[in-house]
Amino acid sequence: MRLDKKISLIAGMMILFLILWPVSRLHPRSDNVAERFRNNVVHLSDGEKSGFGFVVAEEDGKLYVATALHVIVPDDPDIKPDIQVRFYQRQGKVYLAKRLELSHKDIDLALLEVPKPFKSYKWERKYFHPRARRDDEVWFVGRGRNWYIPTKSGIGSVNIESIAGKIHIDMNSVQVGTSGAPLISEKGIVGMIIEDEGADVIAVDIDSIRRVVTEMWRYPWDMEEFPASDRRIATATKPSKKATSITTSSSTTTTRPTTTTTRATTTVPSGPRSRISNSLEMEFVYIQPGSFMMGSPENEPGRDSDEKQHRVKISKGFYMQTTEVTQGQWKAVMGSNPPKLYFKNCGSNCPVERVSWNDVQEFIKKLNRKEGTDKYRLPTEAEWEYAARAGSDTTYCFGDNESELSQYAWYGANSESSTHPVGQLKSNDWGLYDMHGNVWEWCGDWYGDYPSGSVTDPRGSSTGSRRVLRGGGWGYDAGFCRSAYRNHDSPGNRRNNLGFRLALSPGQ
Repeated sequence: MRLDKKISLIAGMMILFLILWPVSRLHPRSDNVAERFRNNVVHLSDGEKSGFGFVVAEEDGKLYVATALHVIVPDDPDIKPDIQVRFYQRQGKVYLAKRLELSHKDIDLALLEVPKPFKSYKWERKYFHPRARRDDEVWFVGRGRNWYIPTKSGIGSVNIESIAGKIHIDMNSVQVGTSGAPLISEKGIVGMIIEDEGADVIAVDIDSIRRVVTEMWRYPWDMEEFPASDRRIATATKPSKKATSITTSSSTTTTRPTTTTTRATTTVPSGPRSRISNSLEMEFVYIQPGSFMMGSPENEPGRDSDEKQHRVKISKGFYMQTTEVTQGQWKAVMGSNPPKLYFKNCGSNCPVERVSWNDVQEFIKKLNRKEGTDKYRLPTEAEWEYAARAGSDTTYCFGDNESELSQYAWYGANSESSTHPVGQLKSNDWGLYDMHGNVWEWCGDWYGDYPSGSVTDPRGSSTGSRRVLRGGGWGYDAGFCRSAYRNHDSPGNRRNNLGFRLALSPGQ
């Protein structure tokens, strides 16, 4: 090769190196799981301060983005500058964010609404991991103005503070301008960085963020939890699955149902009996007609603004399933468990979960066909609360004393982060089990505002985008398990704390 050609080749390689070197500095190579989440992460700036956020849900061309509150709150409270948003795949274009919710007293958190940058935009929904573990290796995405990922992991330790689990990370690569960035382990997103000065970095755990977004602010959440089959779930301390006795109002003792696949036709008497069961030994108790005050009084601790009290008349009696539908009952009707059943190791007598409202409609259709009837359905929200209260007008079916809740409900204080077999704890006065806690229960209604006056047999809003959920769940505080507490979700969503119980209309 001639000398002048060699010189030209070397010069060209040097120019190429000089072009690519800054890019490699901005985005050092990393083969860890954090690479998958770059498209989730957005850069935020109000003209003075900057940081990051990440997508947690998508709805009708809009993205919901979680970030640290201090990233978007100006120093001057009288000024509300635009929040400029940049996406990894559209770094040269700026979008404007809308502030939806700001802060929670225990969490440095804000929620933004951002337009989807382009129609084919995709973001990673698998997975978040709700419980970070001590000594987990962690990474992050975002530093300065770039979608930086460190090549060396940090080590996290967990310290639960108030309702917000705080994760402390020893990580020198975090710098000012990293706040709001997702903290990522090998199992997915575990938290969000909220303090980015010094080597001792602090993040808030992802499950606390999810609970505020979905339960306090009531916005959607589309990220999936890390699969139960890949989590180290201790089963040695799970409660025994032995049969439990039920004492009925007539002092008759029966055995807790077990699953069977025998086909039979449900006979619903025109003169209602106190209890009936079907071929799957699903047990139902008859709920007499009556009236009650639906909602909560203004002085009830934990009350939400959508719980306005109003008198409701239930003019027709109905049957209510004494327990939540179990995994075994679901399988007997549908032929298999839900494809993403989370607590499948809990057993066939545990409540089925990860079933959407739409899935439940298919279950009801098949059960009606199997039983030769058309009477199985979800309860209305009014029927659910009427049955849950069982004649009470207190915070819970048993009274107002929260310390007694663990006798009736599997919830955040006693569930050990898991569902439990149905019917193990105390029932309410009408013989219904787990109306507080274990899993949230779908109702038939669209979610909407309560009426302003007295009503008879209400069926909820005539239209809507979200269906009602009631009862609280295994991972929630006591306030969410109150008889009056209202929740809601998109009818197609499946979560590991969503289940249901059936109502049954009496025959003619």
